[in-house]
Amino acid sequence: MKKVVALLLVTVMCIGGAAGCQKQEPDKGKQADKEQTDQTKDTQKETQKASGDTEPAGRDFTDLYKEVASLTDKDAVDFFKTLPDKGLTQDEILQFFIDLPISPANKQINEIYESEGLGIFADDYPKGEPVDGYVWEIGKGTGITGPYSKLDLKLPFADYVPLEEGPVGDPDKTYKIGFVFHGFDHPWLINYADSAEWEAKRHSNVDMKVLDAEYDNAKQAAYIDQFIADGVDGIIVWPQEVAPTGPPIDRALAAGIPVVTSDRMSGSKDVNARVTGGLPSNGAQMGMFLADKMAEEDNYSYKMVMLRKPLGASSEALRTGYMLKVMSYFPGVEILQSYHDSENRAVTQCV
Repeated sequence: MKKVVALLLVTVMCIGGAAGCQKQEPDKGKQADKEQTDQTKDTQKETQKASGDTEPAGRDFTDLYKEVASLTDKDAVDFFKTLPDKGLTQDEILQFFIDLPISPANKQINEIYESEGLGIFADDYPKGEPVDGYVWEIGKGTGITGPYSKLDLKLPFADYVPLEEGPVGDPDKTYKIGFVFHGFDHPWLINYADSAEWEAKRHSNVDMKVLDAEYDNAKQAAYIDQFIADGVDGIIVWPQEVAPTGPPIDRALAAGIPVVTSDRMSGSKDVNARVTGGLPSNGAQMGMFLADKMAEEDNYSYKMVMLRKPLGASSEALRTGYMLKVMSYFPGVEILQSYHDSENRAVTQCV
């Protein structure tokens, strides 16, 4: 039963965003082939673990990184601009910047990167290939009206790991799911809740209770404890920050309740599944954009102020870290101030 609940939990979360889900094959005639494929994948994973190689296979950028290692400012940008001429596709160029080693050229950026442990967040972030080689294309997804926001939405990943409409698991059992997040007043987060509620309503034997912790970590922990006391069959958590979510999630797991985290990382390493997004890509693309703007203006001595999400939010650490890696190739970039602010848009102010 736990496997069924875990699959449902992950599927509910896959409709709005990320990767890392196991696909349920509706065609029973393909089950044998699927089992053989799963066995092959398991063997590959064991081989990777034995060799210490847990990264997804891809193009080797080692020689390119050696070439760019000593370059800065215009020389670095000129090198970056040659990547298409070196045969890299757009996807490979993005991956090049994601995996780009930090340069020692900008001492201030290196100090921030090290002192804030941004590399640790990068190392801990789940990495892997989309299920069955899924490729997202513009226009994919399902149009809905958000149950909470009442807005017209399009869920781009609703066809990623689909679950057939109707009862799941044991049709005679009602599966109770607790869903806790922060922010019905936040436009992205209410749409996040919209997508999960829409999916849950497609399955007649799923009863999902949605609770808003209102940016209060203690309230979120109390809600998780409430779900444990209620004996739910599974819990979905959107962690605002890493550390405060660890203990309550561990209590749920100790009670035998499957837990899925989505978008951000939690302080618990034993969750059943982590549904993740393109946060490294977000950060790398921000760095690429800034590098392009400097080249456009032929000015490599920028002064920056960073207004960031709450300290301890994995999304913030990942985006900032991957952006700073690109910026480290520009020794004239100076960060004047770095602020951490609240998720709560009602109290957030630009300084």
